[in-house]
Amino acid sequence: MEIAMGTPTEIEKIQNYYEINLSHARWSFCASLASVIVGMVTLLSGGGVLINNRDSNSGIIATSAGVLSEFI
Repeated sequence: MEIAMGTPTEIEKIQNYYEINLSHARWSFCASLASVIVGMVTLLSGGGVLINNRDSNSGIIATSAGVLSEFI
């Protein structure tokens, strides 16, 4: 079975498409990593507020926001 080779312009288009997708994947990974970090910081700071009993309502809200951001 022979593999048909495309013209140089088709190969360039495929290479360009691959590079664009790779760029988007890198950007998406960085954005999701940043979201995880922000969510974890929010979750831990809310837990810290709850443990220190400074303001239980603020701690519950912050912890809930952190949990929600981790699921999203």
